[in-house]
Amino acid sequence: MKNILFSFALFMLSLAARAQSALTVGDAFPDWSFVSLDGQALTLESSRDYVLVLEFWASWCGPCRTSLAALAELKATFGDRLVVVTLSDEDPDRQVRFAERTGYPFHFVQWQERWQEAFPHRIIPHAVVVNPAGRIAAITRPELVTADVIETLLSGEAVELPLKAEADWDPTVPIFARDSQTIAAFAVQPARADAPSYTREYHQGPFAGRRITLVNLPVSGLYRHALATSIHRMELPEDEGRSYCVDFVVAPEQSGQLNSLLLDSLRRQFDWRLDTVRLERTMWVLSAAETGLLLPEAASPGAPTANGTSYRSAGARLADFAAYLEEFGVAGMPVLDETGAGDRLFQLDFSFEPEDQSTFFRALEKMGVAVRKDTRTIVMYSLSPE
Repeated sequence: MKNILFSFALFMLSLAARAQSALTVGDAFPDWSFVSLDGQALTLESSRDYVLVLEFWASWCGPCRTSLAALAELKATFGDRLVVVTLSDEDPDRQVRFAERTGYPFHFVQWQERWQEAFPHRIIPHAVVVNPAGRIAAITRPELVTADVIETLLSGEAVELPLKAEADWDPTVPIFARDSQTIAAFAVQPARADAPSYTREYHQGPFAGRRITLVNLPVSGLYRHALATSIHRMELPEDEGRSYCVDFVVAPEQSGQLNSLLLDSLRRQFDWRLDTVRLERTMWVLSAAETGLLLPEAASPGAPTANGTSYRSAGARLADFAAYLEEFGVAGMPVLDETGAGDRLFQLDFSFEPEDQSTFFRALEKMGVAVRKDTRTIVMYSLSPE
């Protein structure tokens, strides 16, 4: 493995020397060669009879895994006429396990930061397509790389795919200017074309616990945050309409009511109807395993870090863990905590590898937690424009 990484490092130095600025659609792709994580050597000539797809990904990224599965189907269709190189900054051993379990016929390569200059990107998945003439045909969203696109490129014709342009946006720079002495405020702006969608909560400073900024969210997303619920507990219209930016501040003595007061403000601002209904839904139910809970307890809460394959906290309730499984789409349905742990805090260090479902259940087993599917009647939120 060390020899593989060393060989790739030499390749990266070579590429960096030749790519002093970002490569764009229409540019010639440099002639280069590398050794992938499994020891395979690949040389890409300037003229060839195949299409090259560079896929930037990570195993914790659900859309990335979906994109790789779609590329595997394309590879099965086109065979040697399609070459796929995946690039990730994850641990090389993790990538190798993913490659072995999925059997995807790709060249898995360790990403290095010096390549960022040639292919700047921050959001994955991210695809770069090179035509048989050795020129960059597209820098786009992976789901747009279809069989028709590959066929067109193989025939020598050009394709026009939307450019996956990313905003150079710093989420710590406030959209809404606020004096530190502000007691309460509610402001709404149209969506910002130069910003991604995100939520900013304030944990320090004069606005700690009493301010929230929501950027480029549809009305349903604004309500979802105010209701502290997930998409799996909402019934929404097909067309969610425009997106907005919202900034909300409450007085210090009202910090515990931040979400409920935000909901009141949203209901006054937008002509949308919000109803609650009780409906039967299939869900995951968490319970204590026969061993009992095996988690070390915590004395105080700890801010969690989470992604699609892991949840870690120095102090969290199992109800918080259940919410993670629901809100991050791990379960794909509502999740109910019936472990009986209540408000007890635990040290949580949970992770799994989604291409191998057994790793998920082993991770739960180490926690002393069991999961089953059941049908329950739960409160759902119905949201629609009036």
